[in-house]
Amino acid sequence: FKTGKLYYDLSRKEPYYENEFIFHDSKKAFAWLKKNEWGFLTNLLQKYGYDKNEEINRLLLEWMVMEYATVAKSHILNETFAIKKKTKWPHVEIREGLLKSVLKLPVKVENIKISSLMNTYIKYMLHEDEEDTPDWAKEFNKEERYKVAAYLCYYQYRFCKKFGVEETDLLGEALYNDTAFRDYIADKNYFNLEGYKALCNKVYNNVANSEKLKNTYDE
Repeated sequence: FKTGKLYYDLSRKEPYYENEFIFHDSKKAFAWLKKNEWGFLTNLLQKYGYDKNEEINRLLLEWMVMEYATVAKSHILNETFAIKKKTKWPHVEIREGLLKSVLKLPVKVENIKISSLMNTYIKYMLHEDEEDTPDWAKEFNKEERYKVAAYLCYYQYRFCKKFGVEETDLLGEALYNDTAFRDYIADKNYFNLEGYKALCNKVYNNVANSEKLKNTYDE
């Protein structure tokens, strides 16, 4: 049938519902896509950065948890929390809407897998020379890797707090061992993330004190 200047072939429902959702924000179309073509919805987030829809964010996170045990982590994480945009002016894009959705996940055992995935992503950013680092992670330059790692460390810490855990191992390692990382996030005013400067100072001091104790025992 014809509507305006658009023609729809009803033998293929996908294009109709996709257009209805994209151009008219149709709830009916969204419900149909969630049931029949949820990959189209998550693709909007992964490929195009559409991370403002809580239900789409949750779909992707649920997929990541579901695939955790059977799919390589490098595949699960590609085009999720951040992406390198290969435009005329290449830059990194942080999917902060998705990260904020992580904080809204209920405290369930299976959801702690998200923290493990974040851990892997942070390692890709901070240890890019390791053999298991995927090619897509190597596309980020040094400052972009620092930025992504800083955001993920912050949101991982806040997420794990819901489980009664203060997850700061990788953040502490980076702050203490990599002066360039520490200086970079300080220069960026900790990306204006609430409480992040205080957290970084606390974590750095904890690691520094721990190292002093080790050195004392070794003497």
